[in-house]
Amino acid sequence: YSIPEGTSRTVRQSMEDVMTACRIDYTKAIDGAYVGLKMKHRLAVLDIKAMSIVDAKSLKKYLTDNGQAANFADDATVMVNITNIRLKLSEIKKGAKFPLNTEKDSEGKVEPLEYSKKTDGSIDTYKNIEYTGFNGATGDNAIPYFQKESDIKELVGADEKLILIPQPETITATLSFDYEILCGETKIDYVSGSHSSETDIEGLAEGVYHYLLITVAKSGVAVKAVVVQDSWDGKDKTIDHEFN
Repeated sequence: YSIPEGTSRTVRQSMEDVMTACRIDYTKAIDGAYVGLKMKHRLAVLDIKAMSIVDAKSLKKYLTDNGQAANFADDATVMVNITNIRLKLSEIKKGAKFPLNTEKDSEGKVEPLEYSKKTDGSIDTYKNIEYTGFNGATGDNAIPYFQKESDIKELVGADEKLILIPQPETITATLSFDYEILCGETKIDYVSGSHSSETDIEGLAEGVYHYLLITVAKSGVAVKAVVVQDSWDGKDKTIDHEFN
């Protein structure tokens, strides 16, 4: 499998999942009329999400303390809008061969991935590749004040999440974007602008969902990498498909 070349939304939409199943020395006589295969995701997902901890009361105090006008009520609605997202990743693997045998050997190990090599024998990687043109999951990146889990906004559409080759090495991620804080219909210029943060992704695990979380506060922005160890989409799915 190879990562598609290019950085646009169209390229991300062409990223394919890789799933395999493995059962060795198992016959239908053991378990009835068929041999059941449990498919496993072999790649890793990287997503981008955002949350806001800016409410009107704390924003008003922050502006007032810094000599800025705050002509809005303490209970006014505050939204954060994030646009022009760019994600630069360092040293991600271009391609790999995935062994179909995923069973552990006598030492508890499985056959490792074989990464694509250059002509000189070194591992072939994309260096500082920057993905652009992200479209929000709902087409609307307006983020409300965080009060419940659903207030965390997905900034990447379901069809354009990054599906990457697993690797143990750390990846440096630089996330850049423009953001504005709106109180009602008024843009708060003093705390809006452009932002760029660099953070480390401590490797990409096979079959695991990873995301970068943007947290917007009244006094700044933070970005951190998050790993969700549950299944790819949070639940298993049973698909009946018979073949000889």
